[in-house]
Amino acid sequence: MRLMRRSTLVLFALGMSALPGCGKGATAPTFTDVATTIKAKVGSEFSITLGSNITTGYTWEFKTSPDLKLVSLVDERYEAPAKTDQVGAAGKQRFRFKVLAPGTTKLDLQYVRPWEEPRQAVQTALFSVELT
Repeated sequence: MRLMRRSTLVLFALGMSALPGCGKGATAPTFTDVATTIKAKVGSEFSITLGSNITTGYTWEFKTSPDLKLVSLVDERYEAPAKTDQVGAAGKQRFRFKVLAPGTTKLDLQYVRPWEEPRQAVQTALFSVELT
């Protein structure tokens, strides 16, 4: 009886780790299209990934600060392009967030050279976010 109960628990744990969003190997959903509303649950994480080329001096930054009552910025990083011989090839900039509370917000980013004043965005990205 004990062995069967233990086996059932092990199978349940293995099954849960195979589901999206469960287990240690789960990855946060990634959004790249501003036309798609980001929908996420409290306690979960999601990422925004935008094309970027640090060799030009441009970087993505927040035009307005995120609502820190609703989301927390967990990580922000530049990801170099996959193997390429091309000098100055573009990569990606990824922002990973954790959902703290339910609500709606906007994540407003701009592609700028941070040292230039006034900052003039050559691109903008405004994401709508619904948190439950």
